[in-house]
Amino acid sequence: QVEGLVDVCLICGANFGGVKVPRDDRKELEEEAANAVMDWEKGLYHRPASGSTGDNVDPRSSGTQSIVSGMDVTPADALKTCHGILFYYISKLLNEGGEAKQRLAESLVAACASSSDDKFLHSMYEHMLSTNQVKTALRIDSTSLETWLVNEKKDSNLLSDYYSIHGRHFSAGEILLNKAVDPKKVPLAQRIECLTRAANSYSLAMQSTRPSSNMMSMIGGYDQTHGRALQDRQVSVETLKANIKAIEEKLDIAKIQQRVLTTVDQSQNVDLKPEKLDALRFKLVSVSELYNDYACELNLFDVCLLILNTCNHNEREGIETLWKSVICEEILPCQTTSAIAISFLAQLKQGSPFEEETVMQSGDYGNDLQSFDNGEWIPRLRNRVTALGKELYGKGAD
Repeated sequence: QVEGLVDVCLICGANFGGVKVPRDDRKELEEEAANAVMDWEKGLYHRPASGSTGDNVDPRSSGTQSIVSGMDVTPADALKTCHGILFYYISKLLNEGGEAKQRLAESLVAACASSSDDKFLHSMYEHMLSTNQVKTALRIDSTSLETWLVNEKKDSNLLSDYYSIHGRHFSAGEILLNKAVDPKKVPLAQRIECLTRAANSYSLAMQSTRPSSNMMSMIGGYDQTHGRALQDRQVSVETLKANIKAIEEKLDIAKIQQRVLTTVDQSQNVDLKPEKLDALRFKLVSVSELYNDYACELNLFDVCLLILNTCNHNEREGIETLWKSVICEEILPCQTTSAIAISFLAQLKQGSPFEEETVMQSGDYGNDLQSFDNGEWIPRLRNRVTALGKELYGKGAD
């Protein structure tokens, strides 16, 4: 029985500083477990006494001490060994695979998790995480594990996964959302991932309030209330819907920010101040900052249209100017033999950032400007407008 193995290891460990085990047989036999040591245990726990100061006698000359000569085993070492036996079998059973061994491993973990020894539990949690048994560890239904994840590990991904596994989707969403808007430096891609997962968690919270079915219940231990499924905080559907909507709005802008960052990283001639580039990489910039300080300043006309579309901004003149800028960027500067084309292009570029760009009549001066007449610009412009139109059409602004 796994409970017996756990008891033997933890009862032995209690003699080296571990917490006493309620199932200790000595208690059932009405013997004093706290101070008494059975005769058979004395040899196990014997530690050689240190020689007196100034005594040059080799302790190995003593018959009883010779069996432990050269050893400097501390109580802490012995305690780790007692715990290590359990950790060894947990890893061994989980790594060997097979349904029977998996069930046995989970029973062993559950029996260990019922211990009231926080140091032992924390060592077990750390061992399981360090040996890639994260999923099994997070399935332990224990407030001790939750407290350890919150106060010791301080890992938002682990904590949110723990809450999700136990059906506490609202709590998972809260953790992920807080990570996404953390004022500290967090890479933009991680913020986007956290926002996406937070929205999914809130959606799951609306669908079901029942705990997940793959939890591993605790067995035994001092506090039997820990054996129940951990419950999530009750939140109204309206609150969840509002949270999801707010996250989706942040997510839309964050994805556009990622697009700007990609453009900046791929461009050779973008000149952004270090603090602006740092904000773009590690913060969620506001929509007004993204539009004015990045998209407009860098002449990213497609991004400007996407931002206006996302914000449902319908200012006609500004939108038309941006579309003209998209067209002018693909065509200008250029040369043409047609006076009508010159007149059209001069009118098209008015009010755009390309107003000063050159439109020459072919034959004037020697130049290597692209030809408007041969239409080489048409496929590029068609592809760009088509791709941008697919992103804008039927979404938000007109």
